[in-house]
Amino acid sequence: MKLLLRLVGLVASVALLRPSEGYAQGNAFSCDGTFYQIKQPAGQSTSFLYRVDRSTAAYSTQPLNVNFVNGSSTNNLGVLLNALAYNSQDGYMYALTTSGLGGSNNEGSLYLYKIGQGTDAQGNQVPGIVQVSSSPVTVGGANVGITVATGTFDKAGNYYFTAQNTGGTSDYNLYKLVVANVTATSVAATVAPLSQDITMYDMALNPVDGQLYGSNWSGSLYKIDPTNGTVTTIANSPNANQAAASVGTIFFDVSGNLFAYSNGTLTTSPATPGNFYQVDVSTGAYTFISQIDPASVSDGASCINPGNALDVTKELTNVQAVNASTFDVSYAIRVRNTYTATDANVQVSDLLLGNTTTTTNATFPTAQSVAITVAPAVTNYDGAALVANSAYTGLSAAPSGSPLSGAALLSGSQALSAGQRALITYTVRVTFASPGSVPTGAQNNTAYATSTSTGPNQGYTLSASDVLLSPNNLVASDASTNSAAFATLRSGSNGTPAANDAPAPTPVTFTPSISGTVFEDVNYGGGLGHSLGASQGVPRSGATVELYAGSGAAATYVSSATTDANGRYGFASLTPGASYVVRVVNSTVSSSRNTGGTTGLVGVQTYRVDATNGTVADQNRVGGEAPALVDAGAVTTTGTALSTLATATTAAESIAAVTLSGNNAPAVNVDFGYNFDTVVNTSDSGQGSLRQFIANSNALDGESALDQVYTKADGSTKALTTKSETSIFMVPNGAAVPGQQAGLTNQLTATKDDPANTGLHGSAASIKLSSALPAITGPATMLDGSTQTNSTGDTNATNTATGSESTGAEVLLNLNGQSGLALNGNTDQLLNMGVYNSLTASQGVTVGSGATGVTLNNNTLYSNGTNVLLNANAVATITNNIIRNSTHAASSLGDAGDGITLQGGNNGLTISGNQILRNYAFGINFTGATSTAVVASNTISGNGVGYATFTATARVAGISLRGASSNGNTFTGNTITNNAGSGIVALAGTQGNIFSQNSFSGNGILSSSKCLAIDLTGPASAAASTEDGDGVTLNDAGDTDAATAADGANGLINFPALQTATL
Repeated sequence: MKLLLRLVGLVASVALLRPSEGYAQGNAFSCDGTFYQIKQPAGQSTSFLYRVDRSTAAYSTQPLNVNFVNGSSTNNLGVLLNALAYNSQDGYMYALTTSGLGGSNNEGSLYLYKIGQGTDAQGNQVPGIVQVSSSPVTVGGANVGITVATGTFDKAGNYYFTAQNTGGTSDYNLYKLVVANVTATSVAATVAPLSQDITMYDMALNPVDGQLYGSNWSGSLYKIDPTNGTVTTIANSPNANQAAASVGTIFFDVSGNLFAYSNGTLTTSPATPGNFYQVDVSTGAYTFISQIDPASVSDGASCINPGNALDVTKELTNVQAVNASTFDVSYAIRVRNTYTATDANVQVSDLLLGNTTTTTNATFPTAQSVAITVAPAVTNYDGAALVANSAYTGLSAAPSGSPLSGAALLSGSQALSAGQRALITYTVRVTFASPGSVPTGAQNNTAYATSTSTGPNQGYTLSASDVLLSPNNLVASDASTNSAAFATLRSGSNGTPAANDAPAPTPVTFTPSISGTVFEDVNYGGGLGHSLGASQGVPRSGATVELYAGSGAAATYVSSATTDANGRYGFASLTPGASYVVRVVNSTVSSSRNTGGTTGLVGVQTYRVDATNGTVADQNRVGGEAPALVDAGAVTTTGTALSTLATATTAAESIAAVTLSGNNAPAVNVDFGYNFDTVVNTSDSGQGSLRQFIANSNALDGESALDQVYTKADGSTKALTTKSETSIFMVPNGAAVPGQQAGLTNQLTATKDDPANTGLHGSAASIKLSSALPAITGPATMLDGSTQTNSTGDTNATNTATGSESTGAEVLLNLNGQSGLALNGNTDQLLNMGVYNSLTASQGVTVGSGATGVTLNNNTLYSNGTNVLLNANAVATITNNIIRNSTHAASSLGDAGDGITLQGGNNGLTISGNQILRNYAFGINFTGATSTAVVASNTISGNGVGYATFTATARVAGISLRGASSNGNTFTGNTITNNAGSGIVALAGTQGNIFSQNSFSGNGILSSSKCLAIDLTGPASAAASTEDGDGVTLNDAGDTDAATAADGANGLINFPALQTATL
């Protein structure tokens, strides 16, 4: 860490704290990016504490008066120390005693000290340094007899230190001390041998790679693995641009930038200043930054683990050629606080032109000039209040009269609270000396977001040699990722944010080229398509993008590109002024939610651009060029005409026409967006079909993060149900609707509300199956026909005509004699659909065994074998549906032909507000034991129509509680009329069911003498003769109504006996 300190003796006026004096060091230090140093000034025998001030042209060190001795505050720590280090676990600094420059490794004991701010919570001054333990540092019970030189902490609070080796037996070990385990009587360390015999004078932890970096007196740089002591030599001698003065201190900032302090000399007259450098950790190269006041010996510390996070993305939005050597370039930069701690003094720096023509730290190093033509503008979100810097120039130097660097886009004095965001836009005119000097390769641009503990925040700047310099007191920093979306929020633990996106520069070219991004609009909810930025889309790698020369269907295939990790593709070396067509092969576009790598998932296009005259968003191409068809496969043969992709079943769904400028300007942001929940045709299978939606939703995860939104023509939005995966029906009707152009094939068909009814009632998207659909197995999946209503309006009115009752769904599923729709995932929902015509021996809708939280609402379910079946232990809420005209004879397949069949264990379900009409057998059949169900406010009428006579096996009641132990259910407020059998039948073995406030009339059509409104059957021996009760059971005068199961249903409670009646 330093030139080692010389122990001359304690200054008489400074008292050394002893362990018995307690932990009086006061408040902890903030983890705010400050660089701290201890130095032994000339003529002193103890260490003094300083803060490194980097806010002035020439850096300086300012005393930190943390100690309080004899009524006065002082920065004299009262003891000679080395190995200063900041512990981010508790906010205090620690150091070890030393005997100074001439110390020997054969000396006695090391003692650990803890340093605080010297004021307590009440603002009282207290001594700011304390000896932690009366015990010296030991390893295996033996004293560590070295003169310490280096010290640093890792994020977990482990303290590492090494020896100075200026005398005695050399010690080439890495010591580790877990400070949290130190007690008043024990300071036990462990040791790992260094793999090389090196001596270091300071050491610091790199927060980026978690490795230790050490420097010796002459500036050699080493990397050390803290887990095993393995040493990697980065530079064996000082680089040419490092001054000869000795290196005594090194620091890392939060971004992994390494800084070094050379001590200078105090023995010359005048004294020789020290120097402050930035050091390249990959090469060991030193870059001079500033002079700084000297010290004979020094050591440093900084907090590199603050709980702050800041993320920035950058998007190239346009390039416009002014002439052959001048271009207007527009950028959009998005900055966000992605964690929980507030980021103070937020700045975004964008360095456009440097001091050298070879630098990679400025975007346009060979430009003759850059000039801001549209000043930075800030759009704040989520309550943010960032302010633009109107003096932004894109240059590092501060403009005249400005306190900020010319590269600062913001004022640098405002904060971003957790989750807050801001968008910064500007345009720069880039001029090259001549057309011949315009670069032919990509010019990469990176923006830097920073937060500092003090303001205004200058942000990043460049040295005279174009080395990138971080701002003072840095607490959060991020280099931009090439994206048009805000960064996502970070997870974390123990106040430390997890890593987020990887930096990636934003390229711009000044040669004829085409580039763009393929992305997934995860939260698309119908209506207008969304751009990458507006949708907060997820760029998709691995997509195949094809280039065709020419225009329209006659364009011919040239080549293809594959999108990179940021979803970007590009075609270079094109012809100025020429026309091209860009096509994306849809089957190669993946979903970010397909973490399991399931094959066969296909999305549909939701967004594209028209680049025939600049880049213009096209929000009305949802489903592609021909939503009724599927996208053609990839092309590999040069010269293939685009027209050949159009067949009876295929089309080139995702294409964008591009006409390049005659002035060599590129076409940028030729983007394509996709969604995997959108249904755009009535096909039985394939891209854009209901079957494809089910396959996609079953495989995709992350439902709890979904926030789908429908966008109207005027840009206003309608939120869909959050944390659910909703089917987005966008089946074209031939007219222009939000998201789709006019002239598409009209796929809506005239509707009949019953196969036997020839009268037309409206139009709907009718999907006719040729094979059974796969079960819906994904959780929180919503099959919702109202999203079609959002798109094309209410085209299918409700119908109340007897025999044709309908909720007026805009999406109809004709099962066409196939097995029905199965909902097997928890919290799945079927909403606003028509489902009919299942296989006779099947069901219209089945809820799978064990599925819970399922919802069926506002559907028309009719002409199915059984309309609704809840398998064992399935729990659902069935509300406001029309459930009618089931077709299957129960006698040929056990429990079948009901409006709703409950197989048992369906405890806690709700059936309310439904119309359960004219089903072949029971309206509701409790065939297995189900408890605590609520059946309320339903109309249950005309059921049992499949039976011509009342027999022992006829199943003709409105509601039948047949399952033994179907107990504790509630039936209230129902209207139960005109059923072929009794209104409600409860067989023996069912107890504690409540029948309250129901209305009955006209039941028992097949046998009025044997049917009742509510038939509580007698004991099992008597009830076994009929499925529909045993008719009137006379009161038992001796029955005490103890309601035992042996008596029959509900204990066969007696009818009330009326003694008198007064009218």
